[in-house]
Amino acid sequence: MNIMISATKTGGHVFPAVEVGKYFKSNNHNVFFFGSGSEIELKAIDGKNFKYFSQSIKSFRGKGLIGKFSVLFSLPLYVLRSIRIIKKNKIDAFIGFGGFATIPISIASYLCKIPVYTHEQNSVQGSANSLISNFAKINFLGMKTTKEISRSKFVGNPIRKDFVFSLKNETSDFIKIYVTGGSQGAEYLNTTIPMILSKLNKKIQVRHQSGKGNEASVKTLYNNFNIDAEVREFFINPNENIAWSDFVITRCGALSLAEISSMNRGMVMVPLPSSIDNHQLHNAEFYFSCNLGIIHEQKNDNDELISALNKLIKEEVYKTWESNNIIDHHDAVRKIYENILKK
Repeated sequence: MNIMISATKTGGHVFPAVEVGKYFKSNNHNVFFFGSGSEIELKAIDGKNFKYFSQSIKSFRGKGLIGKFSVLFSLPLYVLRSIRIIKKNKIDAFIGFGGFATIPISIASYLCKIPVYTHEQNSVQGSANSLISNFAKINFLGMKTTKEISRSKFVGNPIRKDFVFSLKNETSDFIKIYVTGGSQGAEYLNTTIPMILSKLNKKIQVRHQSGKGNEASVKTLYNNFNIDAEVREFFINPNENIAWSDFVITRCGALSLAEISSMNRGMVMVPLPSSIDNHQLHNAEFYFSCNLGIIHEQKNDNDELISALNKLIKEEVYKTWESNNIIDHHDAVRKIYENILKK
């Protein structure tokens, strides 16, 4: 089979798409990856032996009237280019993982009578997937969505094999906390969490992913509060930090929550309030309903979070989270693969 996979710009779209592509490749299929030419896409597919195509397409959302008209005017041209790519490479099936640039290639696939699929990672369907889902054969879901999606099938979020459950082999007098705002970091976590952690009634050790350009300032804050903390812009192997931790303080991107929960660690989830359609809050609510953590919204008082942290540490609530993983995200790639082959 020649399968075209498309995902653009953000790790939450790209990394699950790459995992599916790797699975198809390991089963002797040809994988074609369609993106927008962003750095994160190029790094993610490096060494994967996918054939890569890209079109630099501007997003529709957030644009003024003239900007939206310009995008719509150029869309047919991108569709025609995509049709040529599909026919030249004899593509047999297409799956989109999100991002506006997936729209032309999905429309082209439909016009070429090629089976179209989507995978939605978040609890709120993104704009591109929302459009494509209208003519997709199956809309794969990474978690329960806030609105019902026709022809949908829950499979979980494809994640790397590194994120597997591991028992903590050591006992410690310290509570170990991993703080992460994802690959880009998070200003609120960088500026506020060190102060909050200084108010806890238990000795702690911290590993904190700050994002690019923030390492020195975040490290200074921890030093000022006399907290034992290892701060890095980016941890190459975040799975090691999750395994090391008792629990994780995290933003609420779908992929981050899937990775952490798959390692049977609970989470203190701090949704990004400016996320599109507030999807990070809805993501967090899904995992909260599974008893895999608690939610703290930035608009709430810091004392509320301090109190919640002290309570979960005193009552060792985080230990109960370790037995509540009910979603096998690792099996998502197999389920997607088998359903596409059936069609």
